[in-house]
Amino acid sequence: MARDPLPLLVDGVLLRREALDFGVDDDDLTKAVREGALVRVRQGAYADRRVWDRLPAQERLLLLKTAVIRMYGGGLISHDSAVVLHGGPDWGLDLEHLHLTRPDGTGRTQARIVHHRGVAHPTDLHLPGGGSVTSVARTVVETTIRADSVELGVVLGSHFLRTKQVNSDELRDAHTTALHHRGGLVLTPALALADPRLGSVLESRCWYMFHRHGLRGVIPQYPVVVMGELFFLDFAIPKLGVWVETDGKEKYVKYRRPGESIVDTVRRERRREILVREKEGLEPVRFDWWDMGRPEECLRRIYQAAQRRAA
Repeated sequence: MARDPLPLLVDGVLLRREALDFGVDDDDLTKAVREGALVRVRQGAYADRRVWDRLPAQERLLLLKTAVIRMYGGGLISHDSAVVLHGGPDWGLDLEHLHLTRPDGTGRTQARIVHHRGVAHPTDLHLPGGGSVTSVARTVVETTIRADSVELGVVLGSHFLRTKQVNSDELRDAHTTALHHRGGLVLTPALALADPRLGSVLESRCWYMFHRHGLRGVIPQYPVVVMGELFFLDFAIPKLGVWVETDGKEKYVKYRRPGESIVDTVRRERRREILVREKEGLEPVRFDWWDMGRPEECLRRIYQAAQRRAA
């Protein structure tokens, strides 16, 4: 008689070897997967299908981490996966695989695990329930190198500097250690541009775009007083008479006042825009996520705004 494996899940995960210990055989597991009760997270590990289907990619990765740590009795979580464990932004990350660092790692991908070659450092952090995770500084550096992306390095460095999970000295030390690695040269511009004043992934991407395309004199978090309140514009370019605001969805959620709808928040933002233009003499330009794929057009709009302001 088939046994129901769902009650055997621990921390959302059931390992095949654990199921066998409790009298649930491979036929039972196969039947549970076929009927939609379980989902195979990786070879030898299962989760509740109803829970799995509702989880965002970051939380699915955490379940995969739980399964792998239980299967192997430990492991050093690193690179993209360590960013998630440290609460960092998931933009540009590989969330389909668990990244592990081990002395005999070869960079191969096997059963949803990417094995990187490396050793544990004294700064690595132990995790509750087993295993460890690379330090924030090491995580930023190694993820930037793996992706070979200055832009991702700016996003990660700025986020963790802003949240004070890392400081400039720690990033500098990790940078120095990694310079001899293949791809390490991408770190120098990335960490030079990382700035704790950047309040979101979209702001970090804009900041990178400005510098990559030669726009100088940009000031992040530019302070202005409007309607008796102190506000910070995402970016100001005083020499051009232009200010730039990013329209990421998280902004309207974060700054929505109690009892205020998203529409109310947008209207208040637009009213503020008018007052900033009148008081500061700055012409506004707004960018959203879609604009990041069109940098030349973004720069053209900035210079057009400068021309309008000068007319």
